[in-house]
Amino acid sequence: MSKLLLEKKFIQGGIRVFNDRPPFEFIEIKQIHCEVVEEASSCQAKELKEADGLYFLFSKSPVIPLAIKTADCLPITLIGKKGVAHIHAGWRGLNLGIQNQEMVKAIEPFYAYIGPSIHQESYEVSDDFRDNFPGLEECFNRNNERLTFNLPLAGKLSLQQLFPQIEVELSSLDTFTTPSHNSFRKTKTKQRNYNIFYPENIWE
Repeated sequence: MSKLLLEKKFIQGGIRVFNDRPPFEFIEIKQIHCEVVEEASSCQAKELKEADGLYFLFSKSPVIPLAIKTADCLPITLIGKKGVAHIHAGWRGLNLGIQNQEMVKAIEPFYAYIGPSIHQESYEVSDDFRDNFPGLEECFNRNNERLTFNLPLAGKLSLQQLFPQIEVELSSLDTFTTPSHNSFRKTKTKQRNYNIFYPENIWE
């Protein structure tokens, strides 16, 4: 049975994070570490669309929650003047520019919440990994022979570059070191953390 791990209220809804698939209806996608963001109402068919983000405009607000699954990657919820985007972004997604898609820009984001994910002290990378993030040297730290990468900071900085006035809030929870959260890097688990966004009209 899934367990509620975290609850966060926003202006236009909120997030609840579960440690397994929760027993209620929601919109989901087949996540493949890409840059595709789909309109939520187009993803209610039985066959899941391949994408790593969902969005909706307030004029077409969904009537059920939206789900993003993670096990170390970033769950990013963007609240905008015209709508909401709920995306999954690992280093590949950031590198491909999922945060820079026209659908994300269209909502005119002014606030972002980056939920529980792997933090720098837990995320060791190789030297050639630096090539994926030129210009973001502040996201890397070397301690003796160990090079680590700050994925949440990379997400924050990329959003601030795109949307200079945006407010970005980071969760303090590290999925790798928090026992209640699933971490692929730690255990190679197939279980996922379900980051569920509830629109304001269905938040209870």
